[in-house]
Amino acid sequence: MSSPRGSVARVAEYDLMSPADLAELTTAVELGDAETIRSIGHHWSGLIALDIFSVADAIDPTEQ
Repeated sequence: MSSPRGSVARVAEYDLMSPADLAELTTAVELGDAETIRSIGHHWSGLIALDIFSVADAIDPTEQ
């Protein structure tokens, strides 16, 4: 499984998130805040959403 930071980098490569949204996601990863990460994921669809949810799952696999 990839690291949460690696998954955030993959999400950033899509270049669809605003800098503010990407900063919020990055901060949530740094804080280990899986709930906020999942909340962000619900605003996206497709591969972006899956990558965001995989970040949350890597931090807190109990909420899958």
